[in-house]
Amino acid sequence: MRVITAGILVAAALLFAVPAIAAMGTDDCASCPMGPGRGEGFGAHCPRMGMAMGNSPAALILAMQDKLKLDDKQVQKLQQMDTDFRTKQIDRRATIEKKMIQVHQALSKDATAQEVKPMIDDISKDYADAVVAWIDAKQKAMEVLNEDQRTMVRQAYGMQHGPMRSRSNG
Repeated sequence: MRVITAGILVAAALLFAVPAIAAMGTDDCASCPMGPGRGEGFGAHCPRMGMAMGNSPAALILAMQDKLKLDDKQVQKLQQMDTDFRTKQIDRRATIEKKMIQVHQALSKDATAQEVKPMIDDISKDYADAVVAWIDAKQKAMEVLNEDQRTMVRQAYGMQHGPMRSRSNG
């Protein structure tokens, strides 16, 4: 019983650890420039889910390359940003996965909720760091664009207020 209760605690803590991830929705994916159901896994094509799933902001911009009329220099910069971000995201995901294994091992040995809480807090920090890295990468990718291109990206992806927006903002 303790293992089941602790397992539920772990799942709940991870779900609520970074409310931004939990708040990301895909309700407007049908109008997404990349279209519904594209990308690697559930929601990977969506900029709001992309943070959690590993899509880089540069890749989302490159998906609009023709519409934005990106020049060769912009494309090259964005491609490099995409490669750099995805490479770092692999490491971030691996770190989180390894820490989750440690939590599961502790739970299999009947660890209490209080014993695994520091481990869960550490994983939550890693998730938050991943979200901050995505936001930083978005800002850098947007700097490659001119003002008209930035406006088009904001309109297409709903990035007026950052990568996430509440349902009340539209």
